[in-house]
Amino acid sequence: MSLFQRLNQTKSQQDLFTSVGGKGQDVVVTKERKVNQLGNYSLLTEMIFGDLGCSHSMQQLYRHSKLGQNLQLLGGIGPSKMDKIKGEGYETIEDLRCHSQFKREAEMVFKLIELKAIKQLRRRGASDSQLLTMFKPQELVFLDIEATSLYPNQPLFLVGIMYCSSVSAQGMEFKIQQYLGEAPAEEGALLLDLGQTLREFQAVVTYNGNKYDLPYIQERWKAHKIEGKMPGLAVDLLLQARRRYKGILPNCKLQTLEQELLGFKRQGDIPGYIIPRAYYDYVNRGNQDVMDKILYHNRLDLIYMVKLLQKLFN
Repeated sequence: MSLFQRLNQTKSQQDLFTSVGGKGQDVVVTKERKVNQLGNYSLLTEMIFGDLGCSHSMQQLYRHSKLGQNLQLLGGIGPSKMDKIKGEGYETIEDLRCHSQFKREAEMVFKLIELKAIKQLRRRGASDSQLLTMFKPQELVFLDIEATSLYPNQPLFLVGIMYCSSVSAQGMEFKIQQYLGEAPAEEGALLLDLGQTLREFQAVVTYNGNKYDLPYIQERWKAHKIEGKMPGLAVDLLLQARRRYKGILPNCKLQTLEQELLGFKRQGDIPGYIIPRAYYDYVNRGNQDVMDKILYHNRLDLIYMVKLLQKLFN
């Protein structure tokens, strides 16, 4: 059964979304061949009309920003000093713009926040969750790749992204796009259009992406002489998971967190280490069932990153 047949079956749809915390949504999947100056590739697009069970928590994350309340971003303010200043009625960095001692420093930090100066704010101690609140939900993209090797001297063949396409009183609507090279020769074309799409976002969220996904894409851009650019803020959820759960959970693999924190255990998923060999089986033999499983695996990685973001940061 193809991915499209699976997603278009109502019962399967409901089972899938119930398992990830939703209430059952209408799913529309399209697949089209795209053409650019580097060749052809396939683009799969899925619109999820409804709540994934995390929209409220994600909106809370954005509404209640602690960045402007982190007085320790100012030089000379530590934990005890911050408590003292807050006891005097100065709750935010904006409040301190009127403080006799810290007004100049407060003005500087307030300007950095206005400019979304990620590197400078991070050097001052801003956390990833605080930095994320500088951006609208629509400026954030989740990303996951599937490649033919652990090393970027070999091509990748699939890049999945997921992002919030709209926000309303009912929640968030999400879009999943999967850039697929049906053959290794299609890598350049998918990477070219991927680079154009990523320019629309200000922050990217991955799982182990700082060491794998993002540098892999950047090296493959270089191989094809593509001038790609990543979003300014890169948040790796693996690092957040290790800080909170190392020594508590058996390990910090994505699927371990899915099971231990979200209560979901994947059924019928293809193991990640098999994917490179499975892809070449698809290329050489046209085994569509194998490709469907790879696409499904990539899609689940994206969905659970969205859910883990709010779990780790709220």
